[in-house]
Order: sequence, then C-alpha cells, then structure tokens
Amino acid sequence: MSWFITGRRDGLVLRVSEAGVPILGGKGLHECRPADGGRFDKALLKRIEEAGCEWTITVPTQSELHIDPSAEGLYERVQEAPSQSHAAIQFFELDGNEFVGFSIVVPESTFEHIRRLLELVLLSDSLEYMATVNFLTFRAAHAQTETPTLEEFIDGKPLFVGEVTFLVKPISKQH
Repeated sequence: MSWFITGRRDGLVLRVSEAGVPILGGKGLHECRPADGGRFDKALLKRIEEAGCEWTITVPTQSELHIDPSAEGLYERVQEAPSQSHAAIQFFELDGNEFVGFSIVVPESTFEHIRRLLELVLLSDSLEYMATVNFLTFRAAHAQTETPTLEEFIDGKPLFVGEVTFLVKPISKQH
C-alpha cells in the first residue's frame, strides 16, 4: 500500500554535498499502511509507528557513500536504472531512539520539481509536504522474495521500493 511522510518547514534541510550535489532532507511524521496490515504483529507495527522519521532525497549522480552509506544495495539499483525513482526504507536505532529512514533517489528533473515544492514549504508557515512511498506489504515468512518480513525490517533489513510521489498543500486543521 503506502507509507506517508509529512512535515513542515521545521526540520526541513536543503543542502549541497562536498561534491556539489544537491540533497534534500528532513525529519517528519510517518504512517505505514501495509496491505493486509491486520495479519502483522501489532506490537511490531506499533514500534514502527512510534519511531522517528528521517528522510533524504538526492540524485543518481550523488556518490555511493551518500546514496547507500550502509552498502545495502540501493546504489546498485540506482546505477541499473538511473532514470527511475528508487527508495530504501530502513528501521534503525541511534542513541537509544528508533527511527524509520527513507533514502530516496530520483532523476534530476524530478529532484528539481521536489526542491521547488520544498522551497515553498520553507518560505511559508501555512504549507506542509507529503511524500508517498508505495509498497505492497512486508513478506510473509514462507514467501521467496527479497522483500523483508516485518521482523527482518525491524532488525534493519531495508525495504526497497520504486514509486515515490510528492505534494505540498495547506496545513490541515488536524495537525
């Protein structure tokens, strides 16, 4: 189904790497909606829901170290199809806190559009962004795919996806 990332200008960062390649990043809120979520361990899903959220978006020309610092396979996917969007979602712990990290790589033309949208968010306290990362579900234990089970995901195995959409909208009254 979908994994949603939402946020406002607080925690939003537009930067350039030492090699001169642009990187977008932020800390936001996230919501995971796997297909048939009712079949998963509720305690593990709750752990994911309560984890912090950090994300980066960069372009395929960025260095391997910036795209895939843990050498989990995202860089190879990007190199095989640089004109497509790619993302790795990974659960991790840092200084006693749990996070879901999103490493997103998009073609340069897409990156420019997203950057312009985020610039609007930075300039306004009445806008928020939403990224939607589509994925089917976590793997059932008996299935033979590279998609991690929920347990493997909690243990740090990345979930690779390819479809990412981005939008900016007025802040809803629910926040």
